[in-house]
Amino acid sequence: MNRPAPARRPISKLGVAASLALALGVLALGLLAARARFARAEESAADPAAIAAAEGPPTVVLVSLDGTRPADLTEAQLPSLLALARRGARAEALEPVSPSNTFPNHVSLATGVHPEVHGVVNNNFEDPVRGTFDRKAIHAWIESEPIWSIAERAGLPTASFYWVGSEGPWARGPGPRETRRFSARTLEKTKVDQILRWLALRDPAKRPRLITCWFHGADHAGHEDGPGAPSVAAALAPQDREIARLVRELEARGLFASTTLIFVSDHGMVGAKTRVNLGTELRRRGVRAKTFGIGGFASIVAGPSRRTPRDLDRIVAIVREAGLEAWRRDRAPADWHVANPRFGDVVVRAPIGTAIVTSTSLIEGFHGYAPSEPEMAALLVAYGRGVRNGTSLGRVSALQVAPTVLRLLGLPVPEQMKGVPIEGLTQLGDARPESDGPEKKRNDGGEGR
Repeated sequence: MNRPAPARRPISKLGVAASLALALGVLALGLLAARARFARAEESAADPAAIAAAEGPPTVVLVSLDGTRPADLTEAQLPSLLALARRGARAEALEPVSPSNTFPNHVSLATGVHPEVHGVVNNNFEDPVRGTFDRKAIHAWIESEPIWSIAERAGLPTASFYWVGSEGPWARGPGPRETRRFSARTLEKTKVDQILRWLALRDPAKRPRLITCWFHGADHAGHEDGPGAPSVAAALAPQDREIARLVRELEARGLFASTTLIFVSDHGMVGAKTRVNLGTELRRRGVRAKTFGIGGFASIVAGPSRRTPRDLDRIVAIVREAGLEAWRRDRAPADWHVANPRFGDVVVRAPIGTAIVTSTSLIEGFHGYAPSEPEMAALLVAYGRGVRNGTSLGRVSALQVAPTVLRLLGLPVPEQMKGVPIEGLTQLGDARPESDGPEKKRNDGGEGR
């Protein structure tokens, strides 16, 4: 049944005016509110704390490409990493610590101090009390606090996939909550898969805020065939594809707003035409001693009854006659940084072009030489939260990596760290205590060379 339409009431001019006034008032209030919100947004945009709150908790992913040189960062060998370097920040060279070998440098990258301080003085060595270094329990030999322990004590979860020294708890503090037992057979695809799984965790008590990871890099191929050999490019190609996948996934998930991705290496690589077998040289001259190390650096531990100053001076003389630089440890130049007794009785360096060997080894690539040698330079590339894009950092020190990571995580830098955060890399404030003063604000690790 259709109802009759209601009769229309006449519209008065007074009613129209009142409605219009009400609408204009609502519009004005809306504009004022929008303006206030815009002003607050502008203020927040200039406030790093507000930015950090909006982006979520800061996260750092630190990846090492073992034995990879700045010269390897090319379109032919590492195109994806090179593209990231062009977008973000890149060092001309990262100067390693001495000796420029894998174990001591990875631990220095994680502690910000020289091997003479953190105690992992070479890939092989002997402690006067504990005996021969146990390569399967590196974490138990570290004497300075690593960044994962600092982060864990601050309540930040950490994880590690094969970073040297992260396999267990630090001697006087925690290790990473998540670790993996080392196997050289593990592919970089497996490592990237795990990094992405860690970053996908939703529970803040489990999701790592610091992830450290070791890649094979160019090291094995460089040792076997020499730096720049075709096998080096072949070894780096699949790793570069995984770097590209990691970057794509972080971008697709919008994680670069809160995540900083840093790639480093531990040392360079160089060929050698001359080989010197220290053990053979010493035995030929009737000296009984142990030698540790190959390539550009070695330590000599004299026999228990052969450690008088005269005995050690004779060893030094024999080594120098073989064309190497040698010092009694207690007389070595300060910039060798060999104060720790784990460096043995006599320390030895070879010049570029000569390699210390222990057998008739057929390997073609070596490292361990003086950190200032251009051939020993490592690389550093950073991109993501807090990084100044398009930045060239010049020459930086391995000792600066740990304090830079702590700055990115918003954690204070301990006084014992010798390095300072890399100047020019980040847009964030310096977390280093003010007592250190301005004299250490430079990209050389905070020390004279």
